[in-house]
Amino acid sequence: MKRRYSWPLWTLAALVVLLIAINIALPYVVRDYLNDKLADMGEYRGEVTDVDLALWRGAYRIKGLKIVKTDGKVPVPFFDAPMIELAVSWHSLWYDHAVVAKALFTNPQINFVDGGNNKQASQTGQGTDWRTQMNKLLPITLNELRIDNGRITFNNFNSTPKVKIEADQVNASFYNLTNVVNVEGNRDAEFKGK
Repeated sequence: MKRRYSWPLWTLAALVVLLIAINIALPYVVRDYLNDKLADMGEYRGEVTDVDLALWRGAYRIKGLKIVKTDGKVPVPFFDAPMIELAVSWHSLWYDHAVVAKALFTNPQINFVDGGNNKQASQTGQGTDWRTQMNKLLPITLNELRIDNGRITFNNFNSTPKVKIEADQVNASFYNLTNVVNVEGNRDAEFKGK
């Protein structure tokens, strides 16, 4: 091989190896970043078990998100989402120069717990500013958030008989969720659900 062709060929090979290494390492970096942000959320903490990336689609999939109460003895997690898919809109990125995404929560479950007089055994979501936590995790505009086959439960493990009220097969869509306040100072959003 002539010397003038060997330099570009080695550069191209090194670039391909670098891109493969980044593609292998990036899901672990994103998972560790998310777990670091979820580790301290006031009275709650969270954990993600796995992250899959599809860079060509501008999407990633979060598997096994669990948010639990840190103080008190609550036997169920506050939030459990086996699968979350986030996809960035390429159109908005290229033409509007804005990062706009859609999120799909598949089979999520939120559990509220009444601990009676024992506030440590209660789980209501208080004690954390969830909007701030969401902005730390996703500093982007969410155009649409969909929930497919969700479940909402209310439990009282201390009463006799024990109370468990459940709404299952919850399907909902939230549109125009944004961190930006419009000129009138409002945050306009739309909700559709059943």
